[in-house]
Amino acid sequence: MIGRAGAQRALVVDDIADVRALISRALASGGYEVDVACTLDEARALDPASYDAVLVDANLGTERGIDLVEALRSADPGAVGRCLVLSGGMLDTLPPDVARLAKPFRIDELLGAVQALGAPQPAGRPPTPAHTAPDNDPQLPLPRAPVNQRPPGCGPSAWQLLHLARRLREQERRDLADYLHEGPVQELTAVTLELEMMRRSIPPELGGMADAAQRRLTAAIGSLRGLLDPHRQVPAYGISLAAAIEQGTAWLPGVALSVAATAATGATGLDPQEIPVVADVVELMLLGIVPADPPLRTRVAVQVSEHRIEVSVALELAQDAESEGGDVVGRSAAREWADRLAAALGTSAQTELRDKDWLVRIALERQPALAPGAA
Repeated sequence: MIGRAGAQRALVVDDIADVRALISRALASGGYEVDVACTLDEARALDPASYDAVLVDANLGTERGIDLVEALRSADPGAVGRCLVLSGGMLDTLPPDVARLAKPFRIDELLGAVQALGAPQPAGRPPTPAHTAPDNDPQLPLPRAPVNQRPPGCGPSAWQLLHLARRLREQERRDLADYLHEGPVQELTAVTLELEMMRRSIPPELGGMADAAQRRLTAAIGSLRGLLDPHRQVPAYGISLAAAIEQGTAWLPGVALSVAATAATGATGLDPQEIPVVADVVELMLLGIVPADPPLRTRVAVQVSEHRIEVSVALELAQDAESEGGDVVGRSAAREWADRLAAALGTSAQTELRDKDWLVRIALERQPALAPGAA
């Protein structure tokens, strides 16, 4: 295809005809000359290396869009800077130097991502401190106990169960992402782009209705992205304890955390493999003890010794409404949950559930293989 003088050329590779056509129209509205392909063979026949931008869907039926990007890279390492991978599934498996755009997206997001091709990319996702409060906030009282004492139970079998649960959650979310990509994500992408294009041509008196529909779509897109965002899924290995807890609990409404970790004399802190598992335990604790009325503040303290990890959660409650029996609403359920969770881990829970603040503590015996200094 011979483009207009000075116009940049873009190649769109997507196996869904409607999405392919709408992306092409959106790029054309931004001044690009566009060619399309629905398979990798069709894309290769168009000489993708000659385009200023190559947009390829991550999943093309049985084919992988990243294969086209890697083929371009092998011929010219600089070509990867002109590639943009589109996906409604998980994006964390892509090489870090490959630009990516999560479906569904709006026209301005699409054009912005294409215009940014070739520009320097940040080394990684910046931390998002909004969810985790500073550690120097006024501290809630936390249970105190000697951290060098070895507690009974919670031996290797409990750790094996926790690790197994993490693997199952990771696989479950990836399977869900693949399912959503083939259905709701593709539909939302098409509807979003089509509505924006229609918005430009409808009479002004109908603009309010279109704007309301766009806001609803934007809300749906935000929810779907939150579900698929790999940075808000199961906490990854190799990150800090505060970041792991933040990631694992971000979906809990109204929980504003501050996290503190201390090590007893002679202890070297948590092993990297222990951090995400401890984050999972915190998530499970909060899942069952946070009442219907979100707490004002939540403080998590992790005390580490040579033989055990003690996790303490303190909640400052927003309300102290009492039930007919004189008990704070949800207090009995919170105590029962803490006891059941501790029993499943082979240990015990200590709870202090007062009117205005709740304290829950669970201790985990460390695995010998993961103790500081172990191979």
